Amino acid sequence: MKIQWNWGKGIAVVYILFVIGTLSFVTFAFTQKVELVSNDYYAQEIDYQNRIEQTERANALEEHVDISYDTNNNSVIIIFPSMALPEDGSVHFYHPSTSSFDRIIPIKKSMNNRFDFNTDGYQKGRWKVAITWSSGGKKYYYQHMINL
Repeated sequence: MKIQWNWGKGIAVVYILFVIGTLSFVTFAFTQKVELVSNDYYAQEIDYQNRIEQTERANALEEHVDISYDTNNNSVIIIFPSMALPEDGSVHFYHPSTSSFDRIIPIKKSMNNRFDFNTDGYQKGRWKVAITWSSGGKKYYYQHMINL
C-alpha cells in the first residue's frame, strides 16, 4: 500500500515533530543542575552596602592583605596588616565552576598576622579568596583571585 502525501499530512508531521522537540527540550532543561552564587543570595544583596564599607575600610589600611600561593607546600598564605589583626572572621575559597568545591574556614584570634591554609584536595584552577574579619570593633572585607 502506497501512502499518498499531501499538504495536510505534511503539516501534521511538522506539528508532531515540533511538539516532540519542545517536550525534549523542556525535559532536558528540568534535569539541569541550577546553582546560585550562594543560597542566601537575597539576604547578601540587602547587606551589600555594609560589604562596600568593609571593602573600603580594608583598602584604606596602610598595609594591605597579602595573599599568595606556595607551590612547594601546596598552601595559600594570607598575611594581614599589623594594624588590623583578625580577632575573628572567615576565609571563603570560592570556586566559580561549582559550589561543591567551595570551602569556608574560620579565622581564630592570633598574635601572628600570617595564616597558612593547606590546599590539599582542592580542585586545580582559578579561585576567589574572600576574607571577612573584624579587628578593634571594625569589620573588614577583602577578596583576591588566585590560581592553584
